[in-house]
Amino acid sequence: NVGRILFLLLALALIVHWLCSIWFLIASRPGAWLETRGLEDADFFTQYAFSYYVALMMVMGDAVDVTDGFEVFFAVLLTFMGAAINATIFANVANLVAQMTAETTRHQHKLNSIVSAMNILRMPPKTSKRIRAYYDYVWLRHRDYAGEDFINSLPSQLRSRVSYIVHAPAINSCLLFSKLHR
Repeated sequence: NVGRILFLLLALALIVHWLCSIWFLIASRPGAWLETRGLEDADFFTQYAFSYYVALMMVMGDAVDVTDGFEVFFAVLLTFMGAAINATIFANVANLVAQMTAETTRHQHKLNSIVSAMNILRMPPKTSKRIRAYYDYVWLRHRDYAGEDFINSLPSQLRSRVSYIVHAPAINSCLLFSKLHR
């Protein structure tokens, strides 16, 4: 999910670069934006930086001083495009937060049901602590219980085989089991 947000931000940077290039073509005409800002004689990097900034501000909906109707039309187009881009980014961030909250709530419900079951079964405190530590570990490592649910849904023979495959590196790293024939 975080990767998706980073991808969207990189896509935004690339889109703004393209829009900056178009803006630079529009604004570099005689009497246009670059000239009115005194940037017509500036080096290319300075012109690009200002053009990128202006394109980003237009996409974000900020007002930019334009000099003619063509620039106004482009600024309006970028403002509408920016509204759609911003809505997409904010929706994805909101979705990420909602998923994180839902996953955390699911984990908390799972822990509550485990604690309740251990209380009903009158588990010793040391065993209860180990069980909670296991579920906390699973949560921190995988952020879900899908693997556990998947393995538990398999028939016993297949469950044993899958468990061995999943845990084989740990088993083989133990000196006691490393020499055993597979």
